[in-house]
Parts: sequence; structure tokens; C-alpha cells
Amino acid sequence: MADTCYYKGTKILLVLRRNARGKWACQFTIPGLTVPAAGKYEGHPPKEYETELEAETAAFERSKKILDASHQGTGESGFLRKQHG
Repeated sequence: MADTCYYKGTKILLVLRRNARGKWACQFTIPGLTVPAAGKYEGHPPKEYETELEAETAAFERSKKILDASHQGTGESGFLRKQHG
């Protein structure tokens, strides 16, 4: 299941996972931000978290920094979350 967020008009997909130790991590994908080899940007924060919210927030914050550095996206800053099944 993925959550869809938007930052400055750019879509960000967040996918949470829980490991065997009970810690949370969240991978993010920025479909509109292309990289030469992959066609889209994917990543995750470099650590694991105690809660789903901490992991998701860290992934969203990291993706925002990447978008800001790449000068991608236009429009208002903000967070809109839609859940996909």
C-alpha cells in the first residue's frame, strides 16, 4: 500500500514497511523527477524508526529536500495524503 503526497505540485509516493525487529522504514518515489538510468527517483531515509509516522515524515522531508535541490515542481508547498490499496 502506498500513500501519495504532493510537494510544490510534484507527486511523491511513500511506502511503509516494518522489519523483523519491529522498526519502521519508508521508501519514497518521485515519479516526476527523472534520473538518467532509472527514469524516476527512489530513496529512503538512512535509518529505521519506532513509529510509522516518524518513518513517513522522515521520507517526506528527505524527498522535499531532493525536490528543492533539483528545482523541480511549481505551485504551493504542502502535504496532501491519499492512500492507495
